[in-house]
Amino acid sequence: MIILFIIWIILCILITNEGNERKISAVGAFFIIFFLSPLVGIIVVSLSAKKTYLIFVNFEGTEQQLEFGKININVPYIQKSPTTGAYKVYKKTGNHEWEFLRDFNGYLEAKEYLISQSNK
Repeated sequence: MIILFIIWIILCILITNEGNERKISAVGAFFIIFFLSPLVGIIVVSLSAKKTYLIFVNFEGTEQQLEFGKININVPYIQKSPTTGAYKVYKKTGNHEWEFLRDFNGYLEAKEYLISQSNK
């Protein structure tokens, strides 16, 4: 009986790791798996949508991955275009709404623009 419980906990932990990259979250996945079953947990986690991430460039010039739902509203972000390499400045205005502010050839230009806008 104890061996089955240990196997159950190990399966919970393994499947919970997959739930961390999904909208269900690791905590939600763990409780579903623990209280229902690992089989039901695998189904629920695999049907849950994956989290959406956007790649932005922070003020140090390094790229960072931000989860779409946790991006602050009315805060400008610099995004590097994967196709052209240009830097675009966006501002999140609503839940799923973005306002394109400007396009720049280089990161420093985009950063200076953001600094000048924040001083106004």
